[in-house]
Amino acid sequence: MILSLRILITLMLMMYLGCPKAMDEPQGSVLDGGATELGCPLSPCDLGFECVADQCVPAQPASGAVDAGMLTVGDAGLITSAEDAGASIDAGAAPIGVLPWLLSVNNALGNLVKIDTATGQMTTVCDFAEAVSYPSTTFGLDGTLYGWNGFNKSLDIIDPCTCEVTEVGASIDSNGLTYTSIPGITADGNKEETLFGLSTDQDKLLTLSVETGVVSPVGDLGLDFHYSGTTWSTELEGLYAINNLTDKLYVLDAETGLATAIADIDINVNLVGIEYHIGTQTLYTCTNPNGGDSNLYSVDVNTGQTGLITNMGYGCNNLAAPWTPVSCIDNLESE
Repeated sequence: MILSLRILITLMLMMYLGCPKAMDEPQGSVLDGGATELGCPLSPCDLGFECVADQCVPAQPASGAVDAGMLTVGDAGLITSAEDAGASIDAGAAPIGVLPWLLSVNNALGNLVKIDTATGQMTTVCDFAEAVSYPSTTFGLDGTLYGWNGFNKSLDIIDPCTCEVTEVGASIDSNGLTYTSIPGITADGNKEETLFGLSTDQDKLLTLSVETGVVSPVGDLGLDFHYSGTTWSTELEGLYAINNLTDKLYVLDAETGLATAIADIDINVNLVGIEYHIGTQTLYTCTNPNGGDSNLYSVDVNTGQTGLITNMGYGCNNLAAPWTPVSCIDNLESE
């Protein structure tokens, strides 16, 4: 009698709580997830399940969750699929689409020239409509080509495909001082809205607004610069500069402007064009050690040792390397 009563109580409890799930449920089927005859939400679902229409079904990932295995690399080598989730891009990484070439304005002939840094092959891109004097050129981070105009003492935008020129504005600071010699302009690797500039009439490091051309002094270089230039290096995360008065390579403090010599360049430096290429991760300079036509060199930033790439056939004082692909230059056939 007592045994029968216990069996009856056990059966009643099993009917009330529900039977255990079968362990041999076919894979891929929707399990009850802990639902009982009472149904959810009166009876809670098991861990990993949620209550939908009074049934426990496998829980879905939270909205906005990003699968770490779903990050992809775009054509330019940048992580793209997790952008909305706040994935950061390393500004110092070399974009895959940036090819090994430099641009230079041949001021004597009034044209824009492409130089292949791998072969030294030079190709004329386009001709300027008027006589020009650009002692410095540079690409901005967004792919805009800028030149400092020695005739007008202004910052210009140069169309790299057509040589059409648009003036941005005069190189004047907030006190009304006009800077008359800025032979070194370069991108600010941390922001698009300004460029760095090296002034030899004031021996100062500057910033230039890409919207107005207005100049803001950063600080004194600490010594006399003559033929010179500066360039932003992603490897350094700062500025390199060359000074023909000392034949030295310098690092410029982007916060104070102070120049610190780091290497003796192994050639005589005269005219100066200088540019760091983010694709090849190499520092280049053009100069004419013996006067006359300039040569293009690679420069070892640790030792100052140069490597001859090509004779350029004119006196070069400016170089510009791309930060982004430039289709009209990338696709330009060699002469």
